[in-house]
Amino acid sequence: MRTPMMRSRTCPDLLAPLLAFLFSSIFAVADPTDRLRAELENAHKASGAPGMAAATFDTKTILAQTQLGVRRADKKGDVEAGDLWHIGSDGKAITATLIARLVESGKLTWNTSLKEIFHDSVGNLHPQAQQITIQQLLSHTAGLPANPPDDLINEAHEAGDRNIRKQRMKIAMDALTKAPLSTPGTTFLYSNTGYIIAGAVIEELLGTTWEKAIAKEVFSPLGIKSAGFGAPSGSQPRGHQLSDDGSRQAVEVGYAGDNPAIYGPAGGMHLSLADWVVFLQDQMLGHQGKGRLLEKESYRKLHQPILNNYAMGWLAGKGGKVLQHDGSNTYWYATVTLHLDTGRGSVAVANDAGPKTGAAMHRAMARALQE
Repeated sequence: MRTPMMRSRTCPDLLAPLLAFLFSSIFAVADPTDRLRAELENAHKASGAPGMAAATFDTKTILAQTQLGVRRADKKGDVEAGDLWHIGSDGKAITATLIARLVESGKLTWNTSLKEIFHDSVGNLHPQAQQITIQQLLSHTAGLPANPPDDLINEAHEAGDRNIRKQRMKIAMDALTKAPLSTPGTTFLYSNTGYIIAGAVIEELLGTTWEKAIAKEVFSPLGIKSAGFGAPSGSQPRGHQLSDDGSRQAVEVGYAGDNPAIYGPAGGMHLSLADWVVFLQDQMLGHQGKGRLLEKESYRKLHQPILNNYAMGWLAGKGGKVLQHDGSNTYWYATVTLHLDTGRGSVAVANDAGPKTGAAMHRAMARALQE
């Protein structure tokens, strides 16, 4: 508002352009795309990552999306808006959502035990492992090791995606014939093994691969078409690793540039930023009873913290009102945050997982979401 003092001390000929400048400056600072771009530039510079992309969104639309840098450090080619990004363990929430659909369809419950799922092999399972429940698998409270043994990982690398169901079942049986590292349900132990076994559960119940099941049950209903498995191929961004001299070296595509295919349910997928946002918007809409994949109570079940502020596929802060997760296969980095009370979220990705990348992206996205 202009006061009498302002009118008496300001030349009328200068007032209009002055106000125009002030208003344009205010809107420039407040513009979400400009803010996001500025913060991502800071993160890009601080991390040294070859390329980055980020988006902020609400339940209806993408508020801002931007990208910068190059697809690979050793060749020309800028990052583009529709590029594909490996999201690592951020995919655990997608696997957990598929499990929730199976719960709703009556194929299992959250308290179904692995004894009930793998009944044909139950004689080989350790007595404590038999009692591990679906909820414990997805909340990292099953007492399972972080990863399968090195010899089985090496064997899986050589096998690629051949006989993938048999490979995952072999991982499951190896883990479940041994005593859990802690009594199931009592301790938080982050476990990729648990999510690989969750994939084997899905395959046992549906008689198909986790890859086909996730495409049919999650991606297709949401209209997600860019999703794939392993590291992106073709002219898409490449993941990078640090060489001894500190430079970034592009890695291979597919499973040659990723963990072996058995890790898919734990974090072995890629997709475009816009398609990832579609899934995340559905997670937020679910709390309003407007999700397309699940009933309202199923979303809330997935997002309710159990131990160590971990829910099922999500780190859940503020009693489940803020969901967060990071993902990396050591060549890529991805981070997501959802504010369920305000219906706003952010994602950021990089084709690098250097020592400064994650922290730089966290700072950038926290600032980009500030009002």
